[in-house]
Amino acid sequence: MLRGRRSGGEARGKSQQGGADMKEHGLRRDIMRGWMAPAEDKRQAEDHMQRIANAFFFSVTIFALAFAYFVLSARA
Repeated sequence: MLRGRRSGGEARGKSQQGGADMKEHGLRRDIMRGWMAPAEDKRQAEDHMQRIANAFFFSVTIFALAFAYFVLSARA
């Protein structure tokens, strides 16, 4: 048999399973795409969330200092 060629029986057997093979192929393709998805997107999202959290806590700290200064200056 030549490389890459199928006999008539092999070709018919494959054509009967074609629908199931295509569904399985699509599932495998989706799984592989998930595995090979760039981790950069996840890292970028985590970095973005970390920046937001840092900005929030920085602003809370600044507010607390300003509030403490206001209370202490009003008391004097």
